[in-house]
Amino acid sequence: MTRKSPRTLLIIVVGALVGSLTGCTSQADEVPALDISRSELWRTVNVNLHDVDPAWVVTEWPVALVHRSGCDTNSKTMMPKGPPWRYQLVTGRDNPSPDYLNRINGGLDSLAHRGFTVAPPPRPDDPRDRTATDSRGFHVDVEFTEKPGGQTRVAIWSWSPCVRHPNEVDDW
Repeated sequence: MTRKSPRTLLIIVVGALVGSLTGCTSQADEVPALDISRSELWRTVNVNLHDVDPAWVVTEWPVALVHRSGCDTNSKTMMPKGPPWRYQLVTGRDNPSPDYLNRINGGLDSLAHRGFTVAPPPRPDDPRDRTATDSRGFHVDVEFTEKPGGQTRVAIWSWSPCVRHPNEVDDW
């Protein structure tokens, strides 16, 4: 049996709560969000991920899979909708070497020097799990998972807060 991450459990709990509150949704323009261009958003989540994992290559425009989810809820389907949107990039490694783990810790220290608050997440699955959050709500999460056969997986996520793209087409 695989262990669910705190993030996954939170999504499940929030989804169940939202599903039980039929009709209790906000208007999209009432959802707090940061106004940021798509290019600045892309650069920010990329640089944050690169700072923690230097193997991540920063590109000018998305060449990797970008997960986008709505910050609002559709009152008819109870599914997330946007705008505003939250964006996520993820990378990781199986059986990371001690050198790779040292680079990740150094990257988290780099984020701390840039003003991020670095700490364990609210409910870590592993004592090595950490999260870094800046004053705008961008964050990077590092999560360790023990896989069958004694293998370790480290996953690194770079997340945006809820954002709007003023004066831009809000779909891509």
